[in-house]
Amino acid sequence: MKHTAVLTLTFLLFFLAANAQDTAHLKRTPRKLIMPIDKGMQYVQDVPADAYLLPDNSLQIYPGDTVYIEVTLENDVIKNMVAVKENTHPEKTMTVTFMQVSKRGKHEMMMLKINNPFKQTLVYQAKMFLLKGNHWISTDVMPVQGSLDGIETWPGVIVSLALGIWQFQSK
Repeated sequence: MKHTAVLTLTFLLFFLAANAQDTAHLKRTPRKLIMPIDKGMQYVQDVPADAYLLPDNSLQIYPGDTVYIEVTLENDVIKNMVAVKENTHPEKTMTVTFMQVSKRGKHEMMMLKINNPFKQTLVYQAKMFLLKGNHWISTDVMPVQGSLDGIETWPGVIVSLALGIWQFQSK
């Protein structure tokens, strides 16, 4: 009985702490995601008003999203990441854009673009939620060289990407 009460209290405190942290983070505006698949066929999903960045600095991004992430580094180690509305500090703000490329109502490819304003190389991990698989799978991504854009493309329809385990490596 005591064990159950302790577990319940622990879960409640974790839930309240997670929600309290959530209010300080920039949230996406809820919207209806409409993705062309083939002529006359579309994928439609309601995208909720969730925080872009989670407490572990992972980012969930949907097609059509552009997210500005201000990064604080200390000795090439990420100390803080915050999603912001505007890129007012381009020297320390990564820009992450995820989009679908289609022509005449037919899907062609998905594209992720990350602008790395830092001198160090950015490495990260990615998972994708594929329309056909209906589950998350890992995908390979290339490091983004310092002061450059990294572009990744995939042929399949990706409903969402989860990006995380961000690290900067010195040259």
